[in-house]
Amino acid sequence: MSLRSLRSWWLVLSIVLSLGLTACGGSDDETKTTDTADTLGDSAGTTDEDTIAGDVAADTIAPDTAADTVADTAPDTGECVPTTPVYEGTPWIMGAQIAPVGCIKLTMVLEVKGELAAGKTLQWVRLHSVSKCGVSNSLMQLDNVAISADGKATLVFQGLKFPAAYSPTGSDVEIDLTLNGSVKSADLFCGNATGYLAMFAADLAGSEFAAQPADKATDPPLSSCSGEGCPVALEHIDAAKCPTMTDGDGEIESAGLKRTFRVFTPEGLDKTKPAPLVFLWHGIGDSIDVILQQSEFDKQVQTGQFILVVPQGQSTDKVPTQWSYVSSSESPDSYLFDDLLTCAGKAYSIDAKRVYSVGFSGGAMWTSWLSSFRSDKFAAVAIFSGGLIDGVKYSNPQRKFPTIVVQGGAEDKAFGVDLGALAKQLVGVFVSNGQYTVSCEHALGHKFPQEMSAAVRKLFNDVTFDGPAAPYAQLPVEFPAWCTIAK
Repeated sequence: MSLRSLRSWWLVLSIVLSLGLTACGGSDDETKTTDTADTLGDSAGTTDEDTIAGDVAADTIAPDTAADTVADTAPDTGECVPTTPVYEGTPWIMGAQIAPVGCIKLTMVLEVKGELAAGKTLQWVRLHSVSKCGVSNSLMQLDNVAISADGKATLVFQGLKFPAAYSPTGSDVEIDLTLNGSVKSADLFCGNATGYLAMFAADLAGSEFAAQPADKATDPPLSSCSGEGCPVALEHIDAAKCPTMTDGDGEIESAGLKRTFRVFTPEGLDKTKPAPLVFLWHGIGDSIDVILQQSEFDKQVQTGQFILVVPQGQSTDKVPTQWSYVSSSESPDSYLFDDLLTCAGKAYSIDAKRVYSVGFSGGAMWTSWLSSFRSDKFAAVAIFSGGLIDGVKYSNPQRKFPTIVVQGGAEDKAFGVDLGALAKQLVGVFVSNGQYTVSCEHALGHKFPQEMSAAVRKLFNDVTFDGPAAPYAQLPVEFPAWCTIAK
């Protein structure tokens, strides 16, 4: 992959993804230097546009000088125009797959001065971060890097900070990164990656990387010696083994894990009559109880005459994000959604044309993920303080359903991430995709404004799978004055 191709590849990918995270203006940190039917039925395996059951298959570079600047950001999509690369050393394109954080794949550049070969000593190695905004200045330099006679080398980047414009979240990211690699050939340096990601207090053990000379790099870049991604061995639930779903707490074994959820149904529900289904997803570190307290969405069940399913995220001791929105890969969480959809279809008569999703914070990031990778399942979604991670393959949705995106302005932040900015940019993504979008900005910071629950319920009542694509020319009275139809 040539340097020009890398720039073009990332720019094209950015346009396709339309993932505007933050403005790209501002300078990077100075280089650091160191040594070394219309129902969901109960017949598993059948799928058509109205009936779902059983398995639901998923499936720029710039020099290290003051001249390294990034052009202005377009207002709607956050598209960035990279500068022409000029290097003092030889750039190697490096991919890394970070196992503990949903196997998110990052692209970086190793710039080396000297010959990256067995028995050699490199004068220096510089690390650059790659994002949709291009490639950063050198973030850190290691001097006098020795490569053993058998081709092994250890690169310790302690105290790295990925600037906001060059990080997956659009906010500054601090990380300790150690690359334990081997020179496999003149065109491949690869191995395992260890370290610590401060944002999620996550150890990086189990991660891998691979680097190739820029003119030989694959597209997309390799991220492991084998060329394979993080191992995924998941199975959907056998519909015959679905748990009984009744009002209250339940447990399901999904993708090999025991997961919990809570169900609410309207009083007097007729199980023979197709009913709408709404999923509600909580934020990172929160719970079913917390999202219900924040949203009071369970109080909308009777008025809206829908079934509400509220899943519990995985323990943050095991997965720092709780919901797997950081990668394009399938995950236990995507299978949990599929399996709960399947099992709800066994327990109730679910109207397949009226399935919806609502999420706050991390749950909003997850709803954003689902809105792309499960777009064929939803009639509409509502996203509160969330968006898309840069680098996740946001496919142009199969369906362009209506959306509500809510954010709390400049103070809408959590875990060091500007979620208000992510949400604003997500509005641009949806609008550029031709999706009808209601954009709402309150002044409460990182909170779920309860008055929006009635507005969400109103949209869900008025929108079905096959229309209308643009439900309102003017917003109904249920919507607060700080909501507008995005253009």
